Amino acid sequence: MSKTVSLPKIMSEDIVISGMSGRFPESDSTDEFAHNLYNGVDMITDDNRRWPTDLYAMNNRMGKVKEVDKFDGNFFGIMPTMGDTIDPHSRILLETTYEAIIDAGIY
Repeated sequence: MSKTVSLPKIMSEDIVISGMSGRFPESDSTDEFAHNLYNGVDMITDDNRRWPTDLYAMNNRMGKVKEVDKFDGNFFGIMPTMGDTIDPHSRILLETTYEAIIDAGIY
């Protein structure tokens, strides 16, 4: 015996992505990432900017996000001492969320 499930009206309509943001290897924005891709830029590096090149016998060439340590805690209302201890992923999430909202034209 099968049961038919109907989707709520809101789920049956089109979805629009109106703003986006991100951090990619050697790129601070989706525009810079697209520019690098279209121009054949090698975004995989073998420097020790984030990790030692011989760490755990990993491959030396990795894609690394640029300038992870730049964060304006005051802009987000975060005290400087707390901003230094927040996980880098959380800081990037705050920045990219804000950028996606601005990209969508909501400000």
